Amino acid sequence: MQTPSKTRLTDRTEGRSPTSCSFSAAAQAPAKLPRLCFLALAPDAAALPIFKPFFDGLWDVGLVDGSTITIDVRSANSDGSRFPALVAECVASRADVIVTSSTPATLAAMKATSTIPIVMHPMLDPVGAGLVKSLARPGGNVTGLSLMGPAASARRLELLRQAFPRLACVVLLNYSVDPVSALQVAEIRKEASKLGIQLLIQDVKTPDDFASALNAGVKAGGEALMVTGESIFPANREQIAALVAKHRLLSIGPAQSWVDAGFLMSFGVDGAGFNRRTGAFVDRILKRAKPADLPVEQPTRFQLVVNQKTAKELAVKFPDAFMLQVDRVVE
Repeated sequence: MQTPSKTRLTDRTEGRSPTSCSFSAAAQAPAKLPRLCFLALAPDAAALPIFKPFFDGLWDVGLVDGSTITIDVRSANSDGSRFPALVAECVASRADVIVTSSTPATLAAMKATSTIPIVMHPMLDPVGAGLVKSLARPGGNVTGLSLMGPAASARRLELLRQAFPRLACVVLLNYSVDPVSALQVAEIRKEASKLGIQLLIQDVKTPDDFASALNAGVKAGGEALMVTGESIFPANREQIAALVAKHRLLSIGPAQSWVDAGFLMSFGVDGAGFNRRTGAFVDRILKRAKPADLPVEQPTRFQLVVNQKTAKELAVKFPDAFMLQVDRVVE
């Protein structure tokens, strides 16, 4: 940024400096833009469709990169162990607010600073993961949005069984690096036990593990695929959808974007509209609201979406009673 030139108005009539219309350099210097540091697991996060609603939400409240705010996007490149170093960079840059898009990123930020406000891009279970004391009273320097992940994950398995009563074996991809994964797996295990479904749990560490994990699950008799909700999965849903199509598996994802990518079904929050709310939290904090005083927002509505095109490709038909629950059909 160029240093603004000093300007001074001069009384041209007698070469005298005016006493009431002079402008000092300090008066004209532009105010320092607030700085936002956005931590993501996936590379090229600023270009990923899953984060577009967040950046749109910033625009909604007048926070435009380079104009009214400075936005630093820092990616761990699919390696969660890099988050502490990335947070240290955020702190060193004197960020005014840190936005986190995964539980490991939030935990790293909490460990690094107790003073810089932290806004959670929708988290799966912020209370269960120890990110906030409660949804109503977060406490500390963290607030944001919650997806109610474990309960929704169990509901997805229930919906799979309702749609396919003979379903007996389900492959579950999980990312145990993220501590919230264990909370979801525990709820899914309970539901699987109740329904008499065998779970084939395949843990992955990077996107390079997806193919081998799915191959192993199919070889063991998997008929359908579920994923837990950690950010490594939505950031790579096109790759996962292609593998599901290759193996001709039944499938259910956490949001309609998975159906749009080719999954058979989805159950979850209207991701775009909900994720957009993150920008409003950033705006309120920059206007001096304290994270401890901002309750964590929860979704008020979940959507069940089915993909009829994928159903035809798999030669399956949804029961009429199941279709009565469906909110949207994608042809």
